[in-house]
Amino acid sequence: MSGRQGGKLKPLKAAKKGAKDLSEEDLEFKKKQQEEAKKLKEAAAKAAGKGPMGGAGIKKSKMSSEVAAEDHAVETTQEEPQETPEEVAGEDSDPEPPMSKKQMKKMQKRERFLEHRKEKRKIEKERKKAKRQAMREAGIDVPKRKPCYSMASSSCKQAVAIDMGYSEYMNDKAISATIAQLAFSYSANRHSEAPMQFSIVSMTGAAKEAFERSETTKNWDAFERSETTKNWDVNITSDDVSTALPDKKVVYLTAESDNVLTDLDEKCVYVIGGIVDHNAHKGLSYRIAQEKGYDHARLPISEYIKLTTRKVLTINHVFEILLHYTQSRDWKEAFLSVIPERKGISVNGDQDNERKPDADNCKTEENDDCSNQEKSVEVKEEPIEVKEKSAEVKEESNAGMEN
Repeated sequence: MSGRQGGKLKPLKAAKKGAKDLSEEDLEFKKKQQEEAKKLKEAAAKAAGKGPMGGAGIKKSKMSSEVAAEDHAVETTQEEPQETPEEVAGEDSDPEPPMSKKQMKKMQKRERFLEHRKEKRKIEKERKKAKRQAMREAGIDVPKRKPCYSMASSSCKQAVAIDMGYSEYMNDKAISATIAQLAFSYSANRHSEAPMQFSIVSMTGAAKEAFERSETTKNWDAFERSETTKNWDVNITSDDVSTALPDKKVVYLTAESDNVLTDLDEKCVYVIGGIVDHNAHKGLSYRIAQEKGYDHARLPISEYIKLTTRKVLTINHVFEILLHYTQSRDWKEAFLSVIPERKGISVNGDQDNERKPDADNCKTEENDDCSNQEKSVEVKEEPIEVKEKSAEVKEESNAGMEN
């Protein structure tokens, strides 16, 4: 090593790829690029020859720059993939906001639930089948399914409709709850010996999408009945109630109305608002009824019973109350048979008679008063007994200490 050479030795540069090192695909691509560039140059030269050659002609420097720009455009088009019309349209439209972690978890949980739901239902069906078979082998009577009745053969011609035109006032969760309450109402009407003439109107938008997507109601096939679903007995339409039932007088049921519903008329259709809002849109059905010029009324709840909680009832509760009334013609009986005990229901004029299981079977009012007095006396005596016991315990403990 000579004294002149010092410092670090620079690494040798890698040899350039020769024509032999290129693959067949690289050679084809390079050849294609050269052919396209040649065609563009010929086209540019042809266009330049046809133009005017006077003072306003194309300069050589300008021509060369244009050709160079076209060559660069060809190279970029070969390297970058072309955008599809869908991508171009997506750029023009507003981009969707990114999902949060909570939303992503909910979506993933929903997807997992949908994947395993059919399998779970199949297992549950087989389990119930095996249970029924075991009951038959043991000689136990297997409970039969409730019979179903059709609206066409029903003696009740009372029309009741549920208006589903409230999608804009609900989120997805509330819409799903509304669809579930529709299913409960349908089941109650189907198993009644005298079902009402049940219609679901204004089924459009998000409510219709949720209805068709729901596992409970997707087989109803309400808009086009088929041979497999013709037994689903319900009238569903996207029209409003006045268009769907033009020969009926429309009466909206709303708690804000001053008109008390004393009886049902078969010439009228009674409309229940299909909304689950937890009282967020108070008086909405009342305002809609006034805007459209419909008659309105409220159920006679306060005339017959008292509720310790809110008087807000679910869609299926209101439907079942009307269904019971068509059979018994007794509002009090309809309320007591449908409204759940958690509402703290009691009959007017009978404050002590709340809907709770009775311990004593008393027949007269005098016996009821006596039993109530005895219960109150026992309650008063309980603290005295406790005090006496506690005094005895203290005496025993003191005697033990002395000994």
